[in-house]
Amino acid sequence: MSWNHLQVEVAGRRLHPVLGAGGMTREAAHAYVRGLLERFVEGAPYADGLVEAWDAGARDDTAYAGPYLWAIYEADDAEAGAKECVEDLARSIRRSGTKVTIVW
Repeated sequence: MSWNHLQVEVAGRRLHPVLGAGGMTREAAHAYVRGLLERFVEGAPYADGLVEAWDAGARDDTAYAGPYLWAIYEADDAEAGAKECVEDLARSIRRSGTKVTIVW
């Protein structure tokens, strides 16, 4: 098992996931997402506090801001793990009555 990270952009009714290559430690995946969040916050003042929340231990190793979601996860296969995470997100959104499509 190794760790990986992913970012999902929600654009209308489409989920656009981007995933890392896998093979990371939990600490490395966490640090990588922290860097993504730092860059995001620079252009999104409404996300002030996002990095601090991530550092404090984001629930389910997931952070949300605007149309984006970032997460880290552990899996034997980075791509299969990402697909499971994104499918879980899509199921959750669909339960609310919104139809979404995942665009890989």
